[in-house]
Amino acid sequence: MSRIRPTLSEFQEPEPGTQLEVGLGEFGKKILWMLLLATIAAVAIGVIPFVDASRGDPPARPGFLDQDGPRIPENPLLRSWTGLKYIWSAPHRLPDFSPITYTTYLLEARLWGTERPLSATGFRSVNLLIHIAAAIALWHLLARLELPGAWLAAAIFAVHPANVSAVTWPGQRPWLLGTWMGLMTLIVFFRLTGLNPPPEKVHRWFRLPQGRAQLGALTILLTVLTVGSSPAVAAMLGPVALLLSWWERGRFRRGDVQAAAPLLGLTLLVTAGALMLAIRQGAGEFSLPQCPWWYRPIAIVQQYAFYAWLTLVPMGISFAYAPFPRFGWGALLSVGAVAAATGGAVWARRHWGRGPLAVMAVFAVSLAPAVIYVESREIYGGWVGAQRLYPGSAAIITGVVACLAGARWALIRREAALAVGAIALATVASAGVVEASRRTSQQRLWEHVLQRDPRNVVALVRLADSAIRRREFTTASGYLQRAVEIRPNDPDPLVKLGELEEARRQPERAIVHYLKALKLDPDHFDANFGLAHALATQKESQQALEQYQKLLTMRPEDPILHNNIGLLHADRGEFEQAEQSYRRALRIDPRATAARINLATLLYRRGEIESAVRELTVVLEIDRDNFDAFMNAGAMLGQMNQFEKAAVLFRRAIELDDQMAAAHANLANALLGQELFGKDLTRGQRISLLSEAAHHFEKAAELDPARPSYRDSAQQARRRASALQSGS
Repeated sequence: MSRIRPTLSEFQEPEPGTQLEVGLGEFGKKILWMLLLATIAAVAIGVIPFVDASRGDPPARPGFLDQDGPRIPENPLLRSWTGLKYIWSAPHRLPDFSPITYTTYLLEARLWGTERPLSATGFRSVNLLIHIAAAIALWHLLARLELPGAWLAAAIFAVHPANVSAVTWPGQRPWLLGTWMGLMTLIVFFRLTGLNPPPEKVHRWFRLPQGRAQLGALTILLTVLTVGSSPAVAAMLGPVALLLSWWERGRFRRGDVQAAAPLLGLTLLVTAGALMLAIRQGAGEFSLPQCPWWYRPIAIVQQYAFYAWLTLVPMGISFAYAPFPRFGWGALLSVGAVAAATGGAVWARRHWGRGPLAVMAVFAVSLAPAVIYVESREIYGGWVGAQRLYPGSAAIITGVVACLAGARWALIRREAALAVGAIALATVASAGVVEASRRTSQQRLWEHVLQRDPRNVVALVRLADSAIRRREFTTASGYLQRAVEIRPNDPDPLVKLGELEEARRQPERAIVHYLKALKLDPDHFDANFGLAHALATQKESQQALEQYQKLLTMRPEDPILHNNIGLLHADRGEFEQAEQSYRRALRIDPRATAARINLATLLYRRGEIESAVRELTVVLEIDRDNFDAFMNAGAMLGQMNQFEKAAVLFRRAIELDDQMAAAHANLANALLGQELFGKDLTRGQRISLLSEAAHHFEKAAELDPARPSYRDSAQQARRRASALQSGS
């Protein structure tokens, strides 16, 4: 047994009145601050999307907003797992070059669908989780750069109304994912260059690799993920990394430039690719209409000034803005404000160092993708879109908070600084809650735009479009007539009036509106397309073909144009030309299901039934909810006497649209074929097939009373079933 006795000689009793504190470790404190940041974002943004405010929206896409249609609810690639192949093989054919985003869309679509009442809520919830991750990454980056007020800046970023507008808009996920991946890339890159030194203590779960090779590999991986999320954000990484290195060190070190060389190369590559793709697809405009070339820099400065104003004063943010008046006082004020801000940043170097200049430079670089096209179709005639401010807002928010938090009075009066920060956060968060509440419904969103600006033609046109989708033609006509009165020289309301008349099945009236729009703008794509479509409906095939050829000069790689040209050739009996047009559309985009269905129909007419069925099988692999494909494939299988397989396809078509009389009639005929040609069927099975066929004929007769043959076929099937049942 040991003779050594424990001693308590080192222990000292605390003095009377001493308070004992039990504190958390550094890692525990960070976890609590992280949870608080996530909670603030979730409370400010996450509760509102669960409110069903989608009344008045198009019935097929409740809760989704404009531009969400081709991305989520109307995207056939999200209807089956086979869409994953096309998402990654031809991402440039999607509305956004973001295969990672569309992969997440596909996963969510398989989990909770795209047309259920709360489907949009599911997509918004995932956006919220990504946004929280981006806010946490921003906080970590700012803290590692030792900027004062890092957590407050990240919290304001999380609840800023302009950012909320992106989070609650399901179709804007590329900006969210790209920003998150970009921030993670910068964190690792700055560790690689020594700008973000390793902390003294770090939890093993959050420890970055130590070796330069590992850090370099991780930087490349995160860069690739950023490109796959948002090439626009990826293009900013190189310039932003160099600007922050200059801000930290006061000069550009050779090692920093060498380390950032891959990111800078990526910037040039992405920019060149975007320009080539835009030129090839004919998307966007490179010059302001009715505006000299020298005015473009002024317009860009005006955009920057407006984006900065939205960040600094986040009140009254709208979904759409009227175009800025050119050569107006607004342009002069914007140029003056930007010049004054730049001069102030140079002067402020005495007090705050290089920070203000770095903030302005990072903000300018971050917003560069948003000002390449001064006018964009997605912004509906305006020059700004608040959702594009998402990555750039972090720069201004960080700069303002860091300058105020680092001021001398804030260091002396800590309690006052905390109170001011809490008030600022609460104010911005309340504005974010209001913004989130508007973006749960497309109808509510555009009505708010119209309340702010009763003469906003864009809002009137979009509300009319929603009314047309709901087949509320009188309401839509009222909106459009008002838009024409407000802006008689704008072709967009006239084009929408043409679409309204086509929905009313009045193509001759639609042609009148399209021609009026073309007098105002002979190169207006939608007006030319509408005129071609209306002429085709009127069976004016030669004029329609000429119109489509004009459209091909605008967008030669548009598969829809080639498909429609093929339809016209088929109607004229020019089947060889029709097949060439269909196959041209499929070479441009193998996912063009309409062209593939039309090609299958053409092959079927030529007697190549098996080839036609193969084409339709490809359609069903791409789009499991394509009603026309199920109907056509079922009809072709019926011609091949494969009635059982045809019945399966017709049942699926009825599941997709149970109000289509032809689907019920086709299923009934397939059932009659099974009963007639089935050799090993029992009498009970035959009676069952006949009874079901009679039921579907009766349903078809209810849906289409003008077809008496449906009622006659139902009676014949009933009599045949009764005869079998009686044994005769």
